[in-house]
Amino acid sequence: VQVLLIKHPGQAGAMCEDTPTLNNTFITKKVLSLLRSLDRTRTFSTSSQPFMLLGMGNGANIALCIQTSAPSLPVQCLVLLNPFTHVDARLEMHIRSWIS
Repeated sequence: VQVLLIKHPGQAGAMCEDTPTLNNTFITKKVLSLLRSLDRTRTFSTSSQPFMLLGMGNGANIALCIQTSAPSLPVQCLVLLNPFTHVDARLEMHIRSWIS
């Protein structure tokens, strides 16, 4: 079993480009680029072996964005835990604190 965990860019010391717009589209592009690179080097196969895509919190929104942006990926199942569809003032405060 292989597991790939991805941190939010700029979080917990992860390197991030200068002032990117951190949204689902940006993160989806970065994750898909990482998956292609790992697949090319056969470090983590995503083109020939089905895999599960799991997203929690904002990761659920990103997992869904990944699946819809790259429908050719052999995703065996898509699991979305605690996705939020509306960002109220309290959630916005938490999201902003995660990024800084």
